[in-house]
Amino acid sequence: MDGNNTLDFEASLLDGPRIDLWAEAGIENAAIEAWFNSETNWKAILSDCPSVELSEGEEFEGSPGQSDTTYQVTISDQRSFRLELRHWILMSHYKSVASSRNPTSSRVAKSARSADRIVEVGVEWGYDMHYCPMTFRTWERILKGQKVFRREPYWYEGERFSGEWHFNQQHPGSLYVGYDDGGTGFEGDLSDAGVTIDGIEWKWR
Repeated sequence: MDGNNTLDFEASLLDGPRIDLWAEAGIENAAIEAWFNSETNWKAILSDCPSVELSEGEEFEGSPGQSDTTYQVTISDQRSFRLELRHWILMSHYKSVASSRNPTSSRVAKSARSADRIVEVGVEWGYDMHYCPMTFRTWERILKGQKVFRREPYWYEGERFSGEWHFNQQHPGSLYVGYDDGGTGFEGDLSDAGVTIDGIEWKWR
């Protein structure tokens, strides 16, 4: 990676990319990592990431089943790429899990626009955990780096307060939570929060 946060590397159909895509995503979940390594295609992933330019290079003819094609991969912004990569993994894995639970259900097709708040982001302040539930569509916007504001009520010593959640406000991946009297409950990155999607816990570095 050079000083302006770009990244260049080579890839081939047989050997894949010269970087570890799972490591770039920074997600910490062994079961999902196994799914990622066995069920995904690196070229399809990179082709879906807006920050990636994929240029086809040389073709090599070998024995049957051994022909190969090389690619030059240029990533214009590595931080944006990581967000795009996480978004791709989260979306694809969720759809895979939903489909395996009920392959004939229309839930998979409706997951991104469902009114069900299946995503829950949690942070701690004042010795209590506080949560911000949301739909999968809202979570998609956050993963894409868009600024999202949500207000969620919580209770403290019998009184009702409001938490104000600011996603991606300072920079992509940032999280700031304030509350009624102007205080700060949490300030950091989304990677420091707890995230649960339809009962599956997600963590990343």
